[in-house]
Amino acid sequence: LEGEVAKYSGRDPRNYGKVAKRLYNIFRLTGRWSEAAFIRELFDEPAALLYQVAALIDTVDEAIHQGESLDMDTIVKQVDSLVLTVVRVCEGPEETQIVEALLKLRDDLTGREDLEVEERAELLSRSYAQVGRLVNEYFEARLSLLPEIVDYVQSLQR
Repeated sequence: LEGEVAKYSGRDPRNYGKVAKRLYNIFRLTGRWSEAAFIRELFDEPAALLYQVAALIDTVDEAIHQGESLDMDTIVKQVDSLVLTVVRVCEGPEETQIVEALLKLRDDLTGREDLEVEERAELLSRSYAQVGRLVNEYFEARLSLLPEIVDYVQSLQR
């Protein structure tokens, strides 16, 4: 776990969502309860729900690339839920761009719109990158609030 924290926090592309998940497990397993509790609370904040948006986008992308059949009703319900999450968490142009992309994906999944393979791939890739950046910024900013966490991560990067 410590090696993964060093990897995900020390070189590009950084992924502070994964860093936070691994730190939580490390701190729980080593009895560092205050740090574990701090990180656990981060996952309860609305902005952390964007992590689910990125995960769903990634799942849909993988399933489409591998030609797997998807349970469209379930996926469409999840996309609808994620649209509401984005509306609650984001503001301004980012909200608009992500919601538009999710709605376009939803329309493609339901057959209302028929995207070309390249267009769907670009839509998924762009959406994943946007959401991933927001998630990364959120966790990086929050983890840097606790000096004990900053010191620990820096010690792992050395």
